[in-house]
Amino acid sequence: MGVASPVEAFAGSRPLEGSRGGLALGIDTARILRWYTIAIGVALGLGALRFGVEVALGRPYNELAPFLSVDREASLPTWVSVMLLGAIGGFMHLAASAARAGGEGTARSWKVLGWIFIYMAADELVAIHEGFDRLGASLVPGGGLFHFGWVVFGLIAVAAAGLGFLPFLFRLRRITAIRLFVAGAVYVFGALGLEMLGGLVIEATEDSFWRGVMAMFEETFEMVGLALALRAVLLHLAATQAQFRVEAATG
Repeated sequence: MGVASPVEAFAGSRPLEGSRGGLALGIDTARILRWYTIAIGVALGLGALRFGVEVALGRPYNELAPFLSVDREASLPTWVSVMLLGAIGGFMHLAASAARAGGEGTARSWKVLGWIFIYMAADELVAIHEGFDRLGASLVPGGGLFHFGWVVFGLIAVAAAGLGFLPFLFRLRRITAIRLFVAGAVYVFGALGLEMLGGLVIEATEDSFWRGVMAMFEETFEMVGLALALRAVLLHLAATQAQFRVEAATG
């Protein structure tokens, strides 16, 4: 059996009954997860290879560094993260549609979460959060764990989201709630926890090796957390046996 492309991941399409030019689409969760897992592995693997070359050479490897670096914008790892965040946001909107069709009370929360992930994709692409560095540093002076001032607002956002979506988690199937919680914990540990530890490393040493190590760990935890979140949403859709209608408009 050949490996399907990402476009073919929406498998099992069939004509809609009683309509012309419409399809009902099923989601092949295994294929989607396989392709994103491959993308994550390639991005992190090449990033680690670039870092290893820099360590071996004892100097920055400028030829492909911007494209392969895990801590730069407009790089392969950044684009993979953007695709992951966007995909999760999109599938959460599908989960909202499925919940609404099933008369569940979780549709609005799924939709809000979907928009949050789409915003996170935009932030990952253009680093909106870094614009809050100076303001955050003015609120919590002294550096250290708060070397990157934006983490102040990140911690506030995480606390608010945790409290705000707690009722939503209790309304979900237990296994889905556990999967989403674990995914969120892994992602937040990478995006905030390791970012804060990275601030300590930056202030403690000028050695680029340890900065690179922290960046690799941070990006790895972020991507693993996103992969777990994608898996949680896809398995939720599979468990609800959600199907989605696509109809062509007729003039």
